[in-house]
Amino acid sequence: MGKKLFSLCMALVLCLGLLPVTALAANEATVYVGNVELTGSKEKTAYATTNADTGAVTTEGADENNYNIMWDGETLTLRNAAIKQAGVHNNESIAVYLASGNMNLVLVGKNTVEAPDSESVSSCGIHVGGNLTIRGQDNGSLSVSGGDSGGSSYGIYTKGSITINSGTVNAASGEAQRDSFGIFSESDNNLNNMTINGGTVTATAGNAVGNWWYSCGIKVEGSITITDGSVTAIGSHATGTEGTKYSMGMFGVNNVTISGGVVTCIGDIGNTVSCGIATDNKLEIKNATVKAEGGAASTQFSCGLYAAQTCSIGDSTVTATGGSADTGGSYGILSDSDASTVTINGNSVVRADMTGTEDVDGKPISGDTITLGS
Repeated sequence: MGKKLFSLCMALVLCLGLLPVTALAANEATVYVGNVELTGSKEKTAYATTNADTGAVTTEGADENNYNIMWDGETLTLRNAAIKQAGVHNNESIAVYLASGNMNLVLVGKNTVEAPDSESVSSCGIHVGGNLTIRGQDNGSLSVSGGDSGGSSYGIYTKGSITINSGTVNAASGEAQRDSFGIFSESDNNLNNMTINGGTVTATAGNAVGNWWYSCGIKVEGSITITDGSVTAIGSHATGTEGTKYSMGMFGVNNVTISGGVVTCIGDIGNTVSCGIATDNKLEIKNATVKAEGGAASTQFSCGLYAAQTCSIGDSTVTATGGSADTGGSYGILSDSDASTVTINGNSVVRADMTGTEDVDGKPISGDTITLGS
C-alpha cells in the first residue's frame, strides 16, 4: 500500500510539473503600459513608474512604496502617472493595452495617458479586450487621448461594457482617416452597455475625414445608461466625399436611458447625419437636465434628439436643437419609424428648435404620435 501511495504522489508531482505556469497562477494577466509588459496577480503585484517629462514607463526601482502604476491581474491603479508612449498591437498604436479579460481602473491623483500620432496604424489611448470599470479615488482624474491617425483614433476602446462610477474622465480622439471616437465600445452582437453612475465624464472626438466613417464623442454598440454625474459628449466634422458620414455627440445603438445628472451632447458637421443624442431604438429621459444639439447635415437630417422607435421625456429640463440641413430635415426631436412616438409629461420643461433652411422640411418635434402632458 505504501509503495502504491508513493507512486501516486510521484505521478501527481510529474503531472503538475508538466502544467504551464499560467495554469498554476490562473489569475495572472499581462497588460502593456507604455509598451512595457506588466504581468501581475493577487499573489504577485507588478509595479512601474513613469517619467513626468517623457511619459516613459519603467519597472526599475518600482515597488509597493514607489510606483505610478500598479497591476494585480485585475485592477490597474494609476497614481499620478504620465504615460505618453505606446506599443503596436493588432495594427494599433496603443498606450495601455489589455488583450482580453476585464479591467478595474482606479485613478489616484492626476493621470495622463496619451497615444502618439500615427500615419500608418490606428491610435488608441486605452484598449481593453473585455469590460472596463473606472473609479476615481479621492477625486482622482484621467486625461486619455488617441493621436491623429491614418486609420482610426480612440481615447478609450473596449470589446466589453464600460462602467464609470466616480472621478473625472476626459477622453479624446484625434483626426482620423477612418472613425474617431472619444469613447467607443464595440460589440459583435450589440450587447455591450455603458453605465455612468457618477463623476464627470467628457468625451470629445476628432475629425473623421475619410469616407463611410463616424466622428462621435461616445458610441456604444449596445445601450447607454446615465444615472448621475456630469456627462459631455462632442462629435467633430465627418466630411468624407463618399458614403455615409455621421457626426454625433452620443450614440447608443440599442437604447439610451438618462435618469439623472446633467448631460450635454453636441454633433458637428456631418455630410450625412448630425445629432446630439441618437439611438436606433428607445430614448428615455427622466429626472435630468439635457442639452442636445445637431450640427449641419448635407444629405439626410440634423436633430438634437433622435430615437428610431420612441422618445419619452419626464420630469426633466431638455433643450434640443437641430442644425441646418441642405436636403434633409432639421428637427429638435425626431422619432422616426412607422409607429414612432414622442411623449412629454407635464412636469417637464422642453424647448425643441430647428434651424433648417426655408426649402427644407423641418419640425421642432416629429413623430408618428406626439403626446404632450398638460
